[in-house]
Amino acid sequence: MVDRKLILAAEGGNKESMFELGKELFSEGAYEYAFYWTYRSAVAGVKNAFYPLAKLYACGVGTQVDCKKSIFWLKKAVANGEVRAMTFLADSYFRGLGVKVDYNKAVRYYKIAAREGDGYAQYRLGVCLTSGTGIEKNVEKARYFYSLACAKGVSYAAYELKKLAPVTLCA
Repeated sequence: MVDRKLILAAEGGNKESMFELGKELFSEGAYEYAFYWTYRSAVAGVKNAFYPLAKLYACGVGTQVDCKKSIFWLKKAVANGEVRAMTFLADSYFRGLGVKVDYNKAVRYYKIAAREGDGYAQYRLGVCLTSGTGIEKNVEKARYFYSLACAKGVSYAAYELKKLAPVTLCA
C-alpha cells in the first residue's frame, strides 16, 4: 500500500516524491500509474528517472512500446553516467532497436560500461571481440572479458569461455 504522504507530496509537485511514487506503484503492479509518475519525474529533471523511463518505453510497460522515446531517455541517462543505460543503449545499437544498427557505437558503449564493471557489458564486449563485430577480432581479450563477466555471475560468459578453451589433442 502506497503511503498517502508520498502521494500528496508527488501531487504537490515534489519531483523526488514523483519518482519514488512511480517506483512504489511499479512494485505493486500498477504499471500505468507507475509510468505516469516516472514520466512526470523525468520531465521534471529527476536524473534517476531517465533510465527506468527508457526501459518502460522499450518494454511497453504502462505505455505503448516506443523505441525512439526509449533511446531519447537512454541518451539522457548515459549523459548522466548511468552504466546500465550505456549497456542498454549499446544493445540498441547492436540490434537496431530505435536506432540504425551501428556495431562501432555498440562496442564503444560496451567498453565504457565494461570498464565501469557491468558484467553483462563485459560479456557482450567478449562476444564482439570473439567475432570481430565492431572491433578487431581478439580471442585473448575476449577471454579476459568473459572471465570478468564470469566473476560477476554472467552464466553465458562461462559458456563462451568454455568454447574458447584450448583444444588438447590426445597422443
